[in-house]
Amino acid sequence: MMPQETLTLIDQNSLGVSFPQRHQLGGFQIDFFQGTEGKSAGVWQLHVSANGWSSTWVPTRGMGLAQVDVGGFPFGWQSPVRGPVHPQWVPVFEPSGLGWLDGFDELLVRCGVTSNGAPQFNEQHQLELPLHGRIANLPAEFLSLQLDKDGRLVIQAEVYETRFHFDKWNLTTILKLDVDRPRIEVTDKVTNLAGTR
Repeated sequence: MMPQETLTLIDQNSLGVSFPQRHQLGGFQIDFFQGTEGKSAGVWQLHVSANGWSSTWVPTRGMGLAQVDVGGFPFGWQSPVRGPVHPQWVPVFEPSGLGWLDGFDELLVRCGVTSNGAPQFNEQHQLELPLHGRIANLPAEFLSLQLDKDGRLVIQAEVYETRFHFDKWNLTTILKLDVDRPRIEVTDKVTNLAGTR
């Protein structure tokens, strides 16, 4: 058994996040940094590597998975969009409702909480709900990493999709990574904190 260690990188009660950060948790190297160029400027990224494989997560974009690399072989989505794209460059509510596509380049992305699927329009052809919703373009408000008793890395993130008098959704993402093999277990839990809808 290995001792449990916890590292909190984002906490909504803290005054700010400093970059770059490098940490070691068990056999995992943790790099937490911020993009500096183009549409990736300001995007928080979490790179986790261990024993010949790595994964890159994007807390700024709903805790999406940008890519995985196993022994120098990349797994990801080869989108014409070059990212990760900061949500400020993703016009989710542009008139066609397809603005979500301007930021899509992750291997794993969250698609909607309030809405999911195609854009929805009212009788006057005005956009009511955009393609795939907003959650993929909202930042995590909490991010922690911990080693469990078996030496796996457990990453927990909290993302909130809220609108005054409308929605109050919480997405809790729990990721479990093995140190000795390229395996990621993803568990997402969505909670309606408003008790309506």
